[in-house]
Amino acid sequence: MTAFLPWFAVLATLFVGWMIIKRYPATIVLFVAGAAMITFSMLCGVQGVFPKGVKPTGSMLFDIFEIFRSIMGKQIAGVGLIIMVAGGYAGYMDKIGAARKLADTVIKPLKGIKAPYAVMTVGFLIGSLLFMVIGSAAGLAMLLLVMLFPILRAAGVTTPAAAAVIASTAAFPMTPSGGISNLFAGYSGLDPVVYFVNYQLVISFPSILFCCVCQYFTQRYYDRKDAATLVNNDATATIAEGREVPLYYSLFPVAPVVIMLIFSPFCIKGVKLNVVTALLVCWAAAVLIEVLRTRSVMTPFKDSTQLFKSMGGIFASVVALIICAEFFATGLKVTGLISNMIEAAKTAGFGYTGMVAVFTGAIGFVSALTGSGVAAMTALAAIGADIANGLGGSVPGMQHMLHIASCTLRPISPVAGVIIAVAGATGMSPFALVRRTWFPMIASTIFAFILTMIIY
Repeated sequence: MTAFLPWFAVLATLFVGWMIIKRYPATIVLFVAGAAMITFSMLCGVQGVFPKGVKPTGSMLFDIFEIFRSIMGKQIAGVGLIIMVAGGYAGYMDKIGAARKLADTVIKPLKGIKAPYAVMTVGFLIGSLLFMVIGSAAGLAMLLLVMLFPILRAAGVTTPAAAAVIASTAAFPMTPSGGISNLFAGYSGLDPVVYFVNYQLVISFPSILFCCVCQYFTQRYYDRKDAATLVNNDATATIAEGREVPLYYSLFPVAPVVIMLIFSPFCIKGVKLNVVTALLVCWAAAVLIEVLRTRSVMTPFKDSTQLFKSMGGIFASVVALIICAEFFATGLKVTGLISNMIEAAKTAGFGYTGMVAVFTGAIGFVSALTGSGVAAMTALAAIGADIANGLGGSVPGMQHMLHIASCTLRPISPVAGVIIAVAGATGMSPFALVRRTWFPMIASTIFAFILTMIIY
């Protein structure tokens, strides 16, 4: 029976992929598949099913949930907490108007540029860099629709071109304070700042510049091709007016990144600052400044609870998914599928490059099909380290490539939330928008893959 275990894991993986594509809840699908693989492994007498430090309860039924409990406890106390606090801090920044002030501040200089495609390209670059501190793709797009879109239109950029670059801005993950970035740093065994400087910056930033070039020529090509039928729509997104806040509020969203870089192995080595600590320090400082500025306590204190409210939402949407993804990955490991994949890759001469290409393609396919690659990304990331180590390749290099693929190929899906939001706000159909995003995104993914293989 043990010889059949890896094949059972393959069937479970196909089942998960099919269910996710059919838009079943990914958390429950991953949990069920993981439980099935672990149960079957136990019935077959496989040893080493329990994670380190976890003891059998004496009942197989209870053992399944004991394993899940141990994974949940580890994630909530570790990366899960980082993800929740990072999401909570982002929610608070949005609540007090700091995120909007940052976007408005960095976009204002574009008003002085008259060349349409130059403004468009620089706007895309600025939007991509804003993704470092505004972690929501749809949230960033809505801010840019309010603040960047009118500037692009005034400079002569067509509505479809402006919409396409705005919808693509959240394609390149690059931040030491982001929750998912910390997840990959954890799987890579690296400090988040080291992972950011040595891997994310090295791959993502050149890829953003390459994508700028792709956006320039792609949008110009379609503008010329559609010149006879192009109808411009000046409609922009309408969101509630944000509160008026001072200019220095634009520093709040970037403050955690700055202090993490200062107190890191690259600057001040004597102080080691945890990501959660950095976020909480900046949150407390922002609350204090709000109290002093408004000369009130009630409103700033009420607003400050947004951190905890957003943390709850992040747990339900992201952390629960990561927990179930690791449970699923545990099932893949105990069935022997991972070790068999490594041996098969070595025998076939597939190697590290081939496996990164396969995993990147799988995540990219799911992202393009469903509009979200988070489920596939978190499930594969949990086993990516084992694959990379087994093949003698770079674990962080593989992890970051998987993260990139889940983000870059999201804007080519007509059902992605960011595409639907931008298309609706600009009066376009999602398919017309994807027509202008697919080439820059796919080309940039290939560029990032090649760069990753060359460097790592």
